[in-house]
Amino acid sequence: MIDYTTLKHQADGTPTWDAFLGVILKVAVERQNWQSSELIQRTLEEANLPQSMLQMHYPQKSHDLVMRNRVSFALSDLAISGLLDRPKRGLYLPTSRGQELSK
Repeated sequence: MIDYTTLKHQADGTPTWDAFLGVILKVAVERQNWQSSELIQRTLEEANLPQSMLQMHYPQKSHDLVMRNRVSFALSDLAISGLLDRPKRGLYLPTSRGQELSK
């Protein structure tokens, strides 16, 4: 588990989306493939965020959870950068480069 307070964070103490990049890579190499929802959930567990942060919603979009949204942005960025492969929608696999960087 990671101490979320050591991650890059905003003024309100919540981790920024890019703070999850390393956490996702660490988690992604645990398995060969992930459904996006499973990878997001496992990443949030690894970050060991308090319940109050996990339950935060955006004020203008009451159905969107802030931390899940930030992990989703990081997932997308890792796929664009070639560290995760996305062979089809909602499926993520660590690439060999992603595995190297996760160590």
